[in-house]
Amino acid sequence: PLLRYRVGDSATLVDDNDDEGHVQTVLARINGRLDDYIETPDGRRIGRIDHIFKGLSGIKEAQVIQTDLDRCVVKMVGQFDNRPFITETIVTNLRQRTFPEMKIEVEFVNEIPKGPNGKFRSVMRNIK
Repeated sequence: PLLRYRVGDSATLVDDNDDEGHVQTVLARINGRLDDYIETPDGRRIGRIDHIFKGLSGIKEAQVIQTDLDRCVVKMVGQFDNRPFITETIVTNLRQRTFPEMKIEVEFVNEIPKGPNGKFRSVMRNIK
């Protein structure tokens, strides 16, 4: 049975008729979860940004939250020996991926809350 709850996944539908002419909805494929994106002031939309953490160790979870077109907060959970180096690396990598004037705050936290559907979102766009 299909349960009715929102998980943030997307799918491609195919309308299919059976031999008796009944119309039923069939899934052609499950596309997976759609993450948010980072939008720059010039209108570019930047999706997957997990590579900004490349080469860093000790990260268990990380989340990038865009709070304004020119501001992001990066939350990280893990064991970190050199926080200044990690912070500098994240800021540099995220600015290279988005734009040089991006204001970035890095927070080392004990936990990153899951969404209402129980799933983790690596990128959130919370621009008011």
